[in-house]
Amino acid sequence: MKHLLLAIASLACCGATQPADSQPAPATELRLRFVDGGRRPVQVSRAELLLVAWRDADRLPLPVQGDRVHLNLSPSWLRSRWPMRFPDLIRAYLYVQAEGYAPVRSEPFLWLGSRAATRGRDPDAVTIDFRQGRPAVLREGEHTERTIMLRRPRPRGVTLVGDDGRPVGGVRVSAYMFWSASNHCGVLNGADSLGEYVSDDAGQLMLPDGDFEYALVLEENRSTFQLPPGPGVTAVIQHLGSPASGDYRSTLISVLQPPNTTFHVHRFAHRPLHARILRGGRSVAQVTLMCWLANCGCGACSGPLATSDADGRITVEDFYPEEIEGLFICGPDGKRIWQMPCRSLAGGTVDIDLSPDHVTDR
Repeated sequence: MKHLLLAIASLACCGATQPADSQPAPATELRLRFVDGGRRPVQVSRAELLLVAWRDADRLPLPVQGDRVHLNLSPSWLRSRWPMRFPDLIRAYLYVQAEGYAPVRSEPFLWLGSRAATRGRDPDAVTIDFRQGRPAVLREGEHTERTIMLRRPRPRGVTLVGDDGRPVGGVRVSAYMFWSASNHCGVLNGADSLGEYVSDDAGQLMLPDGDFEYALVLEENRSTFQLPPGPGVTAVIQHLGSPASGDYRSTLISVLQPPNTTFHVHRFAHRPLHARILRGGRSVAQVTLMCWLANCGCGACSGPLATSDADGRITVEDFYPEEIEGLFICGPDGKRIWQMPCRSLAGGTVDIDLSPDHVTDR
């Protein structure tokens, strides 16, 4: 019995001690300290992870200890807090706010252990960069410290000019702190509203200050930020509604240069469309003219414009050629029997001949 008790005690003792290879891996930790221009500590009011997966954006609050933020970059840490989407994580940002200071957002980074990271240049390292000198580069199990300087807000202006370079007043713009438009339609799904603004007679908007990418959305139909974009612009996204709605939106994503950044806004030219539907020289009534939209990434990219009257005539007063890629007519079986690129339109009335010699299934 004595020997049996000793054996049980020995097994219990051994079972309580984990093998070396089952010990928890050391955390990968970034320790950040925030200071002002005089190197004095700044109390952080809010720190977050901004997370991006395809068709999904989320934010996770981080614990704040006065002027310090500690971020656990281990795969297991984020996997336990974002379990459903962690494998699909595209990128992440660190976003920090402090009362009386301009908020700051890091550059995008890949999380250790995510699929995106395994396809990156260095899958075994994560790089956190606030564009303040040397970025923090960590491998799994490492920890490091960085000091990040926060600055006082300053005037942050945007000037809108037209095709001729002159200021454009009266333009409504919605502004956002941006982190994601990762979806099929390019719609903002990771963005904090900064408000809506209207350009003055000098074409100027004054926006809240921050060290991050801004998303600026033109809130007027048939206007677009002009391509090609200027320095610092990440993307220009066009959003089109149905062919008849004119619900056109243009979104520009950019870092703004202090104290002012100029962007060109192009307004589509208005040119009413006049067409006449003919067959063998005779007018054809009740034929529907269709169009397909330019730069249409999702949604209803084609649809009806108008139907010919008893004299075979079609008039579309609210017509803007630049938003249309082309025109077409379908036969009874739904196949296109006539089409024309919009760029081929000339002035005056367009004659559309549906005679057998002119009709082709293209």
